[in-house]
Amino acid sequence: MKALLVPLIIGAVIAVGALTCRLVLSERWAAFHTRALAVIIFAFGVYLATLTGTMTQFVLPGIGAIGLGVVAGGAIGFGTFLVVGAVGLATGGVGLALGAGAMTLIGAGVGAAGGAAGGFGFRVVEYPLVSPFVWAPILMFAVYLFVTVGRNKLEALPPPESPDAVGNVQPAPSQDPH
Repeated sequence: MKALLVPLIIGAVIAVGALTCRLVLSERWAAFHTRALAVIIFAFGVYLATLTGTMTQFVLPGIGAIGLGVVAGGAIGFGTFLVVGAVGLATGGVGLALGAGAMTLIGAGVGAAGGAAGGFGFRVVEYPLVSPFVWAPILMFAVYLFVTVGRNKLEALPPPESPDAVGNVQPAPSQDPH
């Protein structure tokens, strides 16, 4: 369906543009009508620019997210050691002291788990349906048409001089009634 829609849109734009150029250059339309057509073409270009599609993706955590979690968690574990110092655990009569290395490893493990969990799930991605190579020229043509509609008036040419029977060129009769 999409493969058929793009050529139809391009064909319609070319047809409207050619018709507009022909009518504007032949001066059959008044400036108001040409500006109205320019506004319609501009609105069509803006409509094409705003068309978006959505796609849902299943996302797995990347090595970058896990690595950043490890680094951040390790830094927080080491920072905790610097602020608090060694932490002692006493369970069932056995005492154990956690130093800088152990606290850094625990922080890195928790950071890795957080990075893995944070990068897992579904993500909705939006993408443009119509390329800017299609709608940008439409907008530029509409702006050009709107701006230049009053500027390109053709000036009336004087009537051509006509030769007489002998071949002498006679000036055109004057339009002056006096």
